[in-house]
Amino acid sequence: MPLIRPGIRKLLHLALRRSDRSVRDVDEEIASHLALRAQQFEARGMTPQAARAEALRRFGPPSSARRHLMHAATYRERRMSVLEKLTTIRHDVAYAIRQLRRSPGFTVAAVALLAIGIGANATMFGVVDRLFLQPPPGIADAGRVKTINLHHRSSVFGEYIASSFSYPFFTELRSGATAFDHLTAWFGPRPLALGRGTQAQQVQGTAVSADYFTTFGVRPARGRFFATNEVAEPVGKRVAVISYGYWQSAFGGAADVVGKPLDLGGSPFTIIGVAAKDFSGATLNATDVWVPVTAAQGLFPFIRPGTLASRGSLWIRIVGHLRPGASPALAAAQVTTLRRADARQPGGGGDTTGVAVLGSLVPGQAPTLRPQPANQVAKLVFAVSILVLLIACANLANLLLARALRRQREIAVRLALGVSRARLIRLLLAESMTLAALGGAAALAVAWFGERLVSAVLYVNRTPLDSGVDGRLVAFTAAIAVVTGLVTGLIPAVRMSRADLTGALKQGPREGAQRSHARTALLLTQGALTALLLVGTGLFVRSLQQINNLNLGFDLDHVMYVDVNVDGMGYTAPERAAVFNRLLADAQAMPGVASAALTVGSPFNNSYAVSFSIPGRKKLPELPDGGPYIYSVSPSFFRTMGTRIVQGRDFTEADLGDHRVAIVNETMARVYWPGTSPLGQCLVVDTAKDCTEVVGVAASSRRQRVVADTTLQFFVPITHAPSYYADERMLIVRSVADASAAADAIRRQLQRAEPNLPYVSVQSMAQIVAPQLRSWRLGARMFGLFGVLALLLGTLGAYSVLSYSVAQRTHEMGVRMALGARVADVVRLIVRQALAVSALSIVVGLALALAGGRFVRDLLFKVSPHDPAVFVGVGVVLLLTALLASVIPAMRASRTDPMAALRTE
Repeated sequence: MPLIRPGIRKLLHLALRRSDRSVRDVDEEIASHLALRAQQFEARGMTPQAARAEALRRFGPPSSARRHLMHAATYRERRMSVLEKLTTIRHDVAYAIRQLRRSPGFTVAAVALLAIGIGANATMFGVVDRLFLQPPPGIADAGRVKTINLHHRSSVFGEYIASSFSYPFFTELRSGATAFDHLTAWFGPRPLALGRGTQAQQVQGTAVSADYFTTFGVRPARGRFFATNEVAEPVGKRVAVISYGYWQSAFGGAADVVGKPLDLGGSPFTIIGVAAKDFSGATLNATDVWVPVTAAQGLFPFIRPGTLASRGSLWIRIVGHLRPGASPALAAAQVTTLRRADARQPGGGGDTTGVAVLGSLVPGQAPTLRPQPANQVAKLVFAVSILVLLIACANLANLLLARALRRQREIAVRLALGVSRARLIRLLLAESMTLAALGGAAALAVAWFGERLVSAVLYVNRTPLDSGVDGRLVAFTAAIAVVTGLVTGLIPAVRMSRADLTGALKQGPREGAQRSHARTALLLTQGALTALLLVGTGLFVRSLQQINNLNLGFDLDHVMYVDVNVDGMGYTAPERAAVFNRLLADAQAMPGVASAALTVGSPFNNSYAVSFSIPGRKKLPELPDGGPYIYSVSPSFFRTMGTRIVQGRDFTEADLGDHRVAIVNETMARVYWPGTSPLGQCLVVDTAKDCTEVVGVAASSRRQRVVADTTLQFFVPITHAPSYYADERMLIVRSVADASAAADAIRRQLQRAEPNLPYVSVQSMAQIVAPQLRSWRLGARMFGLFGVLALLLGTLGAYSVLSYSVAQRTHEMGVRMALGARVADVVRLIVRQALAVSALSIVVGLALALAGGRFVRDLLFKVSPHDPAVFVGVGVVLLLTALLASVIPAMRASRTDPMAALRTE
């Protein structure tokens, strides 16, 4: 405080002196004016006193005139000051542009650095902004639109949040929750068959209730939306609204699209409207067609006769628009009361522990008890992009500092001629701000391409997050560019403004030869940050390797699921079975197919738990994952899936008869028959009274989760499937070639073989499992990309600094060689100094990685955040790159001609 007070007193003194001088000047002007006016009145014959009084009367109070003149003078001064500042800034920018044009190589390198650093941040901001800060596009008044969820605490299932409800509860909520002025429900988007035979396609469909578009404030681009009678219960009209994008892609934007037919799931629908261009639904999942939920029976496998009336079927999501003045707390209380009353109804489940939680439509802000891995990775990658920007800033600041040191004599001459140090700082800042502006403009182009790439990798099969370069992205990029320009420019500007004037004027060509602690610190900073990023890259790559080597219990590369929804075609149970038997025969006869099988229930798709007992056992062990889960399969199932039979035998055609047999997985055998063989043991499955004999043990496979999946599974012949889900058949095909490449060809062949069927969906197991692997793959890819960028920036930065240092030490190298230093000695000197700085930066970076390991622990799979192999590998790589970056400058220094170097003095 004592250091500040004298400065404040000096400023106040100067201000008061200026104020007193201005007041005196104004008073003198007023007095002069009054004297002249009084003289005029005296000339007309008035006495001096009368003339003075008349002049004052006409002029008014001097104090008022003084205030008016002072304000006018102050305004003029401020206006002139602003104009002078603008002119100065314009001159500084013009000077900066001339300087940059003289060094095109430096300018291109600096702009490229900033484009990479700022572009990476702009790209990730565009993704994070749409995932965590904005609702899906096209929704009006999104802040008052709330998703409805229930927070449960159950002794059986633990703590969880449910977002699916029964349709009867929705109808009661719509009439009883007065805090909402609109409530709507939907199911989807889900794959929907469009057309039949070889022309069949697959679209993404959503079944919606009344007020769906009204709740979101959406207007039609063509036609109209659903009328009340079209979504009425029990059966709605077969009408459809299509998305704007689907209108353009499928109908070419035809003006007469309203009234055209659509063959959805084997049933005829009529298009009545087109949604607004910017609306794609309440989620990021792409939607092509909306249909009334009451007309969706048979379109989606889950919506069947009786589903709408069942309180036990939890399948729809509900969203509401709050009334003006209604609070979220009031709405949540009403939902909680109504849900508990619904739970007490017959078929309601009886669970009255649920507490309503209102959520946001912003995708990344959905209520959850556990962070979503993809969202966590997106935030982490955003933080990593900031590290890339810091590396670029350190690199550019080092280049600017080296450039400023080279201009030290010029700067000293300017100071000697009277240029103030503040004026000099502004001049140097103008250069960095000009570079930042150019880099920011280039970064927008990087962001435009990068955002599409990142969003496509981050969220597959969703509405593209990229909506072009909008105002928010431009504002963010501009802010980052300004901050970057200030940060990179202030270090060299302040450093050079404090230079010793006399010493700088005396220096000769070796003006930059002295060491700069600021440059060394910047080099250490970028090296440490590079090490930190490379550790993250190594950890995610190691996790991905562990995931790829994980044995899921089946062949991930050659197996594919074939599914076709025939619910809307009116088939009886025997007819449905006949359809899938024909598909099985068609697939087995196709070239490129190794084997095929039918199944009811399949890994990573659907599975069923049934009542289950073992004769002689009163109580079976409790299972944390539920189950055991049953699969009803044809005899070639295990060969098709690539699952080994470790004990006993596989199913045969003879097992399709009346004799009941089963195959259990290793986990079930270990839990129920520890220490003994399960072969020949008896099971009682579902309502069957007959004993089901265990004839084999299959290798355990994952059911729904890639990791931490220890579920008990058993298999019965497909003819013994429990009746209430026996119709849920699916074809499994094992291809000779890679399934991802063969899937489309298999689909076309099956579609030609069965031309009367709707769209035949074929998905490889790799595609089905991919969403669960996405967080590790995304982390490995994005960390890898940013790690490579950081390594490239760090290597170029080290090379440029060393090259400049060697160029400025030409005289020193000449003296050393003149005194007998050998070429190897000079090379060793340069390399040793470079490796010393690199080693110190590696130590700092690895220490930061050790400290920050806890932030990525939950995103790694069977890899420690302190994995020694990764840390050692990063250290070796960085030392090798430092050696590579120092070799060329060192060799250049070793070729210095001593006589030429000495003559430079």
